[in-house]
Amino acid sequence: MLGQTDSSELNYPEQETIYIAGLWRSLGALVKLTPQNYQQAIQASHLDPQLEPKAVKLSRGEYLELSLAEQKALGEMVCLLCQQHRELIRRAVALLEQMINQNDDPWQTTLLGKYRDRLHRLHPKLTTDQVTGLAERNLIALLFYSSTHGTQRLQLCHNITADR
Repeated sequence: MLGQTDSSELNYPEQETIYIAGLWRSLGALVKLTPQNYQQAIQASHLDPQLEPKAVKLSRGEYLELSLAEQKALGEMVCLLCQQHRELIRRAVALLEQMINQNDDPWQTTLLGKYRDRLHRLHPKLTTDQVTGLAERNLIALLFYSSTHGTQRLQLCHNITADR
């Protein structure tokens, strides 16, 4: 689970699995994902329907070992879901930015407070400060991957390609 393992001890595929899992957890903490969301993402990406249970487990905080093909497919799915929920992600990032600029606690707002609380339930061993940092970083990552070219960005930034 993220925050429990020193990433320098992990091999590269494990680090990428943790990163993909972190995106799923953060998206699941911000957006109420339904079985229909998973199914639509699988169909739109022409992916194996057997990935749905893994996506659900990742978004609920379970750790799974993933093959390179699964990393790539689940990365595509999370990017597609980020694109589908782009407005909510943008609203959350804008609210975070606004509150920070006003020197107010962004986590006192309903949207961001619930997001951080849900994320903290998925990472119970982390301190509130650690979860806050994770929430901020992953919210920006979700925005980054919600763009039209989010999947390509994820694959390029994290070298999740079939020929690795």
